[in-house]
Amino acid sequence: MTHKPHVPAGSQSPYPLHPAPMQQTLPRSVPVSPPEERQARALATHSTGWTIGVGLAVIALSFLFLRRR
Repeated sequence: MTHKPHVPAGSQSPYPLHPAPMQQTLPRSVPVSPPEERQARALATHSTGWTIGVGLAVIALSFLFLRRR
């Protein structure tokens, strides 16, 4: 005995409820040497730090400027 209730043919969906899994092949990436990877990560971290620092400085100066008026 199944646990699914009987569904009349007119009420059944034309689309499958659980489609078959698709076979995916991931593209092979070019291997990156560890020093180049470290350098790229360091550059990204450095530029993120500068961006946050400059943004905070602008916000602080704008509050000081608006406070004077």
